[in-house]
Amino acid sequence: MERGTPSQVKTEFIRYLLDLLEREGFDVTFYDEPTNPQIVFPLEGSLWRLWASAIEPYYEHDQG
Repeated sequence: MERGTPSQVKTEFIRYLLDLLEREGFDVTFYDEPTNPQIVFPLEGSLWRLWASAIEPYYEHDQG
């Protein structure tokens, strides 16, 4: 399976979260900025903002 660039993967993940939050009934705003898309949504009385650039991969290393 071929993967996109890190920025493409982050953008796809933001779009996935947008879809997921909307399906769960959240009022989500999507800002389609070319280099750093973001979503804004209410959660527990606060507005939360998630930028694609804030998403970082986590790699768990085998300690065996």
